[in-house]
Amino acid sequence: GGSSGGSAAAVAAGIVPLAIGTDTGGSIRIPAAYCGVVGMKPSFGLVPLAGVFPLSQSLDHAGPIARTVADAALLLGCLAGIAMPLQDIPVDRIRIGIVRRHFPSLTEAGGVTDCLNHAIETLRLAGARIVEIDIPALAAANANLITILQPEAAVIHTDLIARNPAGYAPGTRSQIEAGFQVSATDYIKSRQFQKHFHREVQAIFSTVDVLVSPSVPFVAPFEDPEISHDDEGEMLASGFANVSGHPSVSLPCGMSDGLPVGMQLTGSFKQDARLLSMARSIEMALIG
Repeated sequence: GGSSGGSAAAVAAGIVPLAIGTDTGGSIRIPAAYCGVVGMKPSFGLVPLAGVFPLSQSLDHAGPIARTVADAALLLGCLAGIAMPLQDIPVDRIRIGIVRRHFPSLTEAGGVTDCLNHAIETLRLAGARIVEIDIPALAAANANLITILQPEAAVIHTDLIARNPAGYAPGTRSQIEAGFQVSATDYIKSRQFQKHFHREVQAIFSTVDVLVSPSVPFVAPFEDPEISHDDEGEMLASGFANVSGHPSVSLPCGMSDGLPVGMQLTGSFKQDARLLSMARSIEMALIG
């Protein structure tokens, strides 16, 4: 599921109670969803990245992986150096915006869609206000993420890949080399998109409290699929919050074919404690 697969697996297996993950396009939330645990990408800049080897300075985040939302809040408070008090926010006071664009079709991954729909119906019956929303720029978020990520990663690896190209796995090397081919104008346009996109996502929180989608539109595969500019799958569901910088958390919400399914909750920028408070209420409602 990305760079934090080991962290999520260790928490799920009970080897450790808490772990730290990194997330540039979903690598906290995706493995958390695969492993049936809680994983949070905080607001951009909330957790200092000193000591973390960078991938993309404009997209990198670090955050907690835990077995419950309350545990994730404790660890995030330690990482950020500020308290993350959880408030009592009843489910019937939460306005949930369903990002239907991120849901797979029933023919593609019906089990994931069924799990999410069942969880949403549970929240509706608990009193949550459910509305379907769309953010038009979501369609371009994944492509712009890649256009930002690749050249920023290429700059980081310029000297090392020149000295020892054979030291990289072929797929990693090709991704870094692709970054050298991105034009300066395309990179700047994508950074401009990022600023506009942040404002567009933030504006939706005047009408809803949290955005809901699958953390990943399928359960854990034997091998992660290739991600391309045009991919409408794994990265699109999670990557938009890296581009916008908004806090986003994956919660377990059921099983499909014997494997965990994750529900992704995305909240208002720099309102991480509020997102976690709503996530805890939703977590408890889904547990029943």
